[in-house]
Amino acid sequence: MTPLILLFAFAFLVSVDARILAPILPSIASSLQSTPGIVGLAMTSYALSYGTGQLAYGPLSDRLGRIAVVRAAGLGFVFCSVLSAVAQTPAQFIAFRLLAGVFAGAVIPLTLVYIGDTVEYARRQTMIGRFSVVSSLALALSASVGGTVAHFVSWRAMLFGYGLLAMLPVGLMWRLGPQQP
Repeated sequence: MTPLILLFAFAFLVSVDARILAPILPSIASSLQSTPGIVGLAMTSYALSYGTGQLAYGPLSDRLGRIAVVRAAGLGFVFCSVLSAVAQTPAQFIAFRLLAGVFAGAVIPLTLVYIGDTVEYARRQTMIGRFSVVSSLALALSASVGGTVAHFVSWRAMLFGYGLLAMLPVGLMWRLGPQQP
């Protein structure tokens, strides 16, 4: 597996994760004995931490390497996604989603930087276009995937399975050789 394929796969999953909760907020709220408005703070906290967390990832990846930072953030993302699935209170759920957003914020920007670092100039725009298609497709599918899985199984199983699914590209990234920062 090439690093770009793994980065694309993980970015797809992170893009799905960004909107996967929207159709199932009432179900999560009911399960956590709360309201959709309060549980909806999980989406807000995720979005805020996703955006602000990116400020640290550029300098960190300049020092440690793009893949190394995405691997570490990937482990955090997987862990927080699984913890979100087992949250027992709205506060726990919001906190775990906030942390998942911090870790998810590394993936898409560092994938774009990795493309800029490794893809020759003549092919770079094509690769960025492909990456945009992957991200856009994930965003388009996220609500329907989330709603369908949560309807037929449960929102907890969805988040748990989703976290484990994200472990696949993250785990394979650990098999890559050392990357130069």
